[in-house]
Amino acid sequence: VRYSTGSILVLPYPNASFDAVLVECVLSTTDRAGALAEIHRVLKPGGVVLVSDMTARTATEWPEPLASVLCLTGVWRAGELAATLAGAGFGVERQWDETTAVSALVERVETRYRLLRSMAGDGALGAHVVRLAAQLAVSPSALADAAPDAFQSARDAIRAGGVGYVAAIARRRDPDTEAGSPAPHSSG
Repeated sequence: VRYSTGSILVLPYPNASFDAVLVECVLSTTDRAGALAEIHRVLKPGGVVLVSDMTARTATEWPEPLASVLCLTGVWRAGELAATLAGAGFGVERQWDETTAVSALVERVETRYRLLRSMAGDGALGAHVVRLAAQLAVSPSALADAAPDAFQSARDAIRAGGVGYVAAIARRRDPDTEAGSPAPHSSG
């Protein structure tokens, strides 16, 4: 196994390199069309992408860093994922709800937050928390003040059905061999 890093908007791989790509909680945080064009480019014809991401019924303001951690900054609306995949040259083969996984994620993030907060007095860890807050453009005290309400708001929204998690499997369509298939977006 080899690991490499790069932007999803400019993947460091040649055309048609992969049979499958996994995209988990990423498209809600970036330029969707650009990312899907790159995924389409690096997939072999007929290759498969599995996408999972957050959904919401309505636009909701979430405090940072919870919005970023839970992929809620550019959350998908109902039906939007399938339509966007189709517009990017993919045929959706299956889509399903994974909202129960979000509840578990909120609990894990809150547990980690509480652990970090309880250890923030430790010099090294405290400095790490301060650096993280600075990277997120949030003051450590604002983070501490907002977090408990934000976690409760997330749990309430999930229980009420306002926030969810969707997964989809889509196959790369090749417009040269499939009549009527939309052309993939250009990655520029």
